[in-house]
Amino acid sequence: MADRKREALDMLFVATVDELLKRIQDGTATPADLSVARAMLKDNNITAIQQDRPKIQSLVESMPFDGDDI
Repeated sequence: MADRKREALDMLFVATVDELLKRIQDGTATPADLSVARAMLKDNNITAIQQDRPKIQSLVESMPFDGDDI
C-alpha cells in the first residue's frame, strides 16, 4: 500500500512540475503559479548558483539591494 501511495505522490509531483513549466515557458504563468514554483524549489532544497549563469546574474543585479543584504 505504501508503494502505491508513493507512486501516486510521485505522479502528482511530476504532473505539477510539468504544468508549471509549461505555463512558465509559454508565458501564461500567473503570479500564483510562479509562487508555487518558487515554493516547490525551496521545499525541495533546489538552489541556483549564479556562477556561470548570466540570466541569474542579471536577475540578481536587477534586485533593489546590494549583496550585503542577502
